[in-house]
Amino acid sequence: MNLADVRADLEAVLAAPTREEERYADLRQALDAVPADARGKRWRETSVLTDLAFRQRPVRTLRQLRRMRERQGERFDRFWVECERALAPYTLGSHGYDVALGQRDPTAVWGEVAAVLDALRDLDREAFVVSGTLLGLVRDGTLVPHDDDVDLAVLLESSDVPDVAEEWLGFKALLGERGLLDPDFDNLGKHHCKVFVHGGVGVDLFPAWLDEAGRLFVWPHTHGELTRDDLLPLEVREVGDATVALPRRPEPMLELNYGPGWRTPDPTYRFDWAGAKARFADFLVLLPAGTDEEYAS
Repeated sequence: MNLADVRADLEAVLAAPTREEERYADLRQALDAVPADARGKRWRETSVLTDLAFRQRPVRTLRQLRRMRERQGERFDRFWVECERALAPYTLGSHGYDVALGQRDPTAVWGEVAAVLDALRDLDREAFVVSGTLLGLVRDGTLVPHDDDVDLAVLLESSDVPDVAEEWLGFKALLGERGLLDPDFDNLGKHHCKVFVHGGVGVDLFPAWLDEAGRLFVWPHTHGELTRDDLLPLEVREVGDATVALPRRPEPMLELNYGPGWRTPDPTYRFDWAGAKARFADFLVLLPAGTDEEYAS
């Protein structure tokens, strides 16, 4: 089977109402049989699309997509349209394959967020949107279509690091007692947590606090570079069935999180976890050993 045949078979797979898993092995075998020195751009794209279509090799495939975007620049956007077709209704991110928010009913998504916020208020906790959710609302006025969950930061009352760590661990324990904490995610050893209320869309919660000098910390992207005035008073916004809070000045936080190019969509975005762990070392050492890896773009 030559590359043209593989591509034709892949098109037939994408057009079919269901995808037969055994087809993946045949396509992968044919692709791998092509000599390394004969694997050009068309081969690489077909290989990636094949893995995306059958939701295989997520780490490797995401790495390949990043390299392709770096090489191709704006031309990558055209290929990403093909990727979205192969993925639908899923997306590929640092969490692996999951249903894309753009494929979900936005009313259901924001209804889940509203329920989580109500549950947090019952615990006398204030939360605001961060990371991919903040990015989507500020840049596009909606959710990032290729994201797979919602991100909120919980503003803790403590101001010095040991008390912050103790409060965060106690808060997670309380979530567990209330049946809100996702135990499977918690068992992964992350330093943030995931909660469900209705069992639909996952909502990630991250710790945030202000120190005595009024500097703002939000794990894992903001480490004292912003101030109380950048965060408070929170901006209230109505989105679907939810009333959510945003930082008073969200743009500086987005630049810290995503870099100066945050206004340009990047479905292959990669967060600097090594740098984050170094900056937050005094906080992380007080938490159980974690295995944080990349999260929602």
